[in-house]
Amino acid sequence: MRLKLYLWILFVSMAVVFLCNAIFYPQGYAIWQLALFTYLNSIAIFGIDALVATIIHKLPAKWFSPYKKLFRSYKWEKKFYKAIRIIDWKDKIPDTGKLTTGLSKSKIDSTKPEYLFHFLVETCYAECLHFWMSLVGIIIILVNPANLALPMMLPLAIVNFGLNIPPIFIQRNNRPKMLYVYEVQKKREAAC
Repeated sequence: MRLKLYLWILFVSMAVVFLCNAIFYPQGYAIWQLALFTYLNSIAIFGIDALVATIIHKLPAKWFSPYKKLFRSYKWEKKFYKAIRIIDWKDKIPDTGKLTTGLSKSKIDSTKPEYLFHFLVETCYAECLHFWMSLVGIIIILVNPANLALPMMLPLAIVNFGLNIPPIFIQRNNRPKMLYVYEVQKKREAAC
């Protein structure tokens, strides 16, 4: 269901960008060319996103330790996540972790410290790759005809950005709680 919502957002966004350009910005392009530009650039953004995810997952796991300063959440973030009511909508965001890494971040399958630490590292990978994927739209803007950069490519880049920011918020919101659970479980196992 969540993946359907994500795909629906993508399809509607592509349609809106195409229609707005077809109606308000037909300068020098046929309708079929605008449709092709919209479709190919959407596919290109998706492809570059997949490439970014693949590259980041090839990087050493030690770079993605939840104890690194980069992956720590700040006190102000907790207030921000509460203000945007992340608890109400976070479960509606698709989790593609099961498809890409075999590990779903939607549910915890074990309370063993090894599993929890692996889970935490995966949240750091996810945060990093979604951050870089959110910037991919800039590349698309730069490699297209200049007269289509603002009316067509910028909206597609904004959609890509908008779809990648919520997963970052979710990882940063959930990680402190998960880190606490991991540390408690690690102490319990060491005490046995």
